[in-house]
Amino acid sequence: MTRFRLLVVAAVTTLFLILPSLVSAQRVPPHVFFGSVTVNGNPAMAGTSVAAFVDGRQVASVVVSGGSYSGLLVDQPTGGNNTISFVIGGIAAAETATWVQGEL
Repeated sequence: MTRFRLLVVAAVTTLFLILPSLVSAQRVPPHVFFGSVTVNGNPAMAGTSVAAFVDGRQVASVVVSGGSYSGLLVDQPTGGNNTISFVIGGIAAAETATWVQGEL
């Protein structure tokens, strides 16, 4: 019976030591983009997609409404490249951005 109690105490202690490190991890705040969208000098049509890319991989997208968009949330890029490029309705935008934690 003593061995069993010792085993239970060891297991519970191990869980208490491991659990806080698993639960305490927090998500890094994303870089948030919003703004107006023009295509050839005219406001983009409702439903047009605005997508963010890092290293040629799409990482976020939103849809235009009333010529603008909001809430394009870009999580922290992996691999060290922090340059974000944008594609509007399948057409690459001239603008790029550098990812900054929590930037709006």
